[in-house]
Amino acid sequence: MIRDYEAAQDSVGDWFAELGLVRGKREAEDIRKAVRFNAQIRADAASGAPDVLLPAEVEVPKRSSSVPTVL
Repeated sequence: MIRDYEAAQDSVGDWFAELGLVRGKREAEDIRKAVRFNAQIRADAASGAPDVLLPAEVEVPKRSSSVPTVL
C-alpha cells in the first residue's frame, strides 16, 4: 500500500512538473533504507560477526512536519 501511495505521488509529481512544480523529497524511502541497514547491522552483530567488520549504524532521517512546494 505504501509503495502504491508513493507511486501515485510520483505520477502526480510528474504531471505537475509540466507546470513547473517539483515533487518533494522522498523521505519515507530514505527512512526505510536507513532502518533496514541498521537492522542488518544488528542482525550481523547478533550472529557473532566481529565488531571490527561491522559498519557503523546510520542516522535515521527525521520526517519533516511540512514541506513547502518549490516553484
